[in-house]
Amino acid sequence: MRKVGRPRKARTQTPEERKAYVREYNQRPEVIERRRAYQRDYYRRTRAEETPEELRERLAYQRLRAREYIARRRAQETPEEREARLAKNREYGRHHRERKRRGGVSI
Repeated sequence: MRKVGRPRKARTQTPEERKAYVREYNQRPEVIERRRAYQRDYYRRTRAEETPEELRERLAYQRLRAREYIARRRAQETPEEREARLAKNREYGRHHRERKRRGGVSI
């Protein structure tokens, strides 16, 4: 069978060279900034289009996921880690109660 059309252009990059180039390209500051700008715009656009019902559903799902994550993390912690976490929380509470007593003035 006879091939029709232009012959396919010979590849000038090996797969390894292509992978290295794409990695380097994606690390360029202007590419990173362009990607971040697109993500920011997409985030703002989707939030602007969100109905109040969708907002409530999304926030409820986020709360559920956070509670599940915390429960999984606490189930895996050792008694020493648990005691350290509780001590840190007690100290945090003491600091803020004291700060509140002083009228919100920082140290």
